[in-house]
Amino acid sequence: VRVNETPEESATRRQKNSVQTAASRASVSAEEQEEMLQIRRNARTQRLASVAEFYNYINTFCDQICHICHQLCYPNQVVKFNNSTPKEYLPGELYDEKELLVCNRCNTHLRSKKDNCPSKAYWNNLLAGEIPDEILALTQPELRLLQRIIPYVKVIKYGGRFGQYGFKGNAILFALDIFQVSEKLPDMLPRSSANAAIVIVTETLDNLNHFRDHTISRDRVYAALRWLVKYNRLYKDVAINHFARLESEDIIRVIPAENKEDINPEIEQHDNDEETRKSTKYKRVSDNSRIVHASWNQSHPTFSYAGYQCYAMVVANMIRASILPPPLWNRSVLDENMLAADRLHSTIKYRTNQQPGAFNILQSEYLFIRNFDVVQDNIRMFGRNFLLNYDEDNWYIAGSLNDGDNDNEFNFTIHQALTNMFN
Repeated sequence: VRVNETPEESATRRQKNSVQTAASRASVSAEEQEEMLQIRRNARTQRLASVAEFYNYINTFCDQICHICHQLCYPNQVVKFNNSTPKEYLPGELYDEKELLVCNRCNTHLRSKKDNCPSKAYWNNLLAGEIPDEILALTQPELRLLQRIIPYVKVIKYGGRFGQYGFKGNAILFALDIFQVSEKLPDMLPRSSANAAIVIVTETLDNLNHFRDHTISRDRVYAALRWLVKYNRLYKDVAINHFARLESEDIIRVIPAENKEDINPEIEQHDNDEETRKSTKYKRVSDNSRIVHASWNQSHPTFSYAGYQCYAMVVANMIRASILPPPLWNRSVLDENMLAADRLHSTIKYRTNQQPGAFNILQSEYLFIRNFDVVQDNIRMFGRNFLLNYDEDNWYIAGSLNDGDNDNEFNFTIHQALTNMFN
């Protein structure tokens, strides 16, 4: 091993290699040497050509603008059109141009004998302008909640663990009478999430872990609706329903695949219930401890209020425990609990803003127990309604176990509270 070589051994090895290399080169004829050099030159030339081609591709940008439809195109998607005989439908700024840069679609139309302007022409006033941030922020389910007309039900299927590879089957489309539909436009929005006409079908919530395309946020929905009512004339007669049910769980259907549940042989439950032992996803961490992990922690960007929903997480897990015993929990159950807690935090924040007499939420967005007064009489979670009872005298036990992370917003910290409790 070279690491253990002495300086003398290393020098001997290098000298031996030099002798062998010199002998090998001496045995090669001039023709063979020239052939080897030519192979190297060709390989270098090919490598440089490949690198140049790569840089040429990555430095090709979509920066060509069609003069007719204003579409951004790549250089190979546009052609120059000779405008020596201008069409009558061209506007003045294009009529006098000798040459137009147009996309393939507009080029086909200009070369035809049609006497009407291209359908995508910018002077047709089809450009909707920039989409406001309030609308851009909406997910697909949120868009459905704000649509006045929903012509079809949308089904998104995530099979297996890695999402949707394909979707096959029969599709039946029914034509709608537009006039009858327009007479039945809802005068109150947003719709209830139970009537969003979109269904997310998945075998496990793991499929939805990497993005937030299917969440529903009350703040985003109502911000977009207020913008639509103010600026979109098609929404001017819409009344805002401030009490609409907006729950992501209404659109997600978790349907486990048959015969795909793997049983961990290391799992041991303290009770002897056979069904419980087979259903658990707990893993051994010590002789007396088992643990089950969620797909994320509460600070993950999957959540709208990442890192702030500590109390909401506690409440969601307590409610779930009243429905399903914790020994039967698995990763999907914990994921649902965390998503439900995030929605609960959003609901509390929204209702607090709507009720003048409610306790204010800290600027840091952390909740106290007292902030749950806006939902304690009716918490909708996991398809059921719950009442929340708590000791109002202990609303202030909150904060970090590390005193250095706390500020004077808290009456006293969790660390101090635990010390007082057990002394």
